[in-house]
Amino acid sequence: MTTFGQNLKKARSAAGYTQQQVADRFSVTRGAVAQWESGAIYPDASRLGDIAEFLDCSLDVLFRGKVEQTEDAADHIPAMATFWMVAGIGQRGPAYRHWSQEAAKAEALRLAKVNPNVIFVVLEATSAFRSEEPRIIEISVDPDADDGIPF
Repeated sequence: MTTFGQNLKKARSAAGYTQQQVADRFSVTRGAVAQWESGAIYPDASRLGDIAEFLDCSLDVLFRGKVEQTEDAADHIPAMATFWMVAGIGQRGPAYRHWSQEAAKAEALRLAKVNPNVIFVVLEATSAFRSEEPRIIEISVDPDADDGIPF
């Protein structure tokens, strides 16, 4: 397996996609994705940016293996770790943690160039947790209340 193939497989797994889901997204066969991951063939260069965006990672991750988080690494993140995430307004939620603000900004700029009609923001988090049963709080607002808030 080549470095690119290994990195692609790690990024796909970290994003939670199967080979079939990647294949469906890029109109190729599952076998083609398996060959990308084994290093037998490479995707067209014109698709690399789209693949990185779909997997919510950078090209640096795919080519140089600078994977900042893998499934195993999630268990070793300190409770108060600071990290940054890139979110596209109206897009699916971010899933990739950047361990430096500069890396997140660079990724936001790259995504903005690829998707000029989407606004990307960099979010900073000082802690995070994963819950199988999220707590939902419903807030009811009286639109006629005079609370001093203009909206």
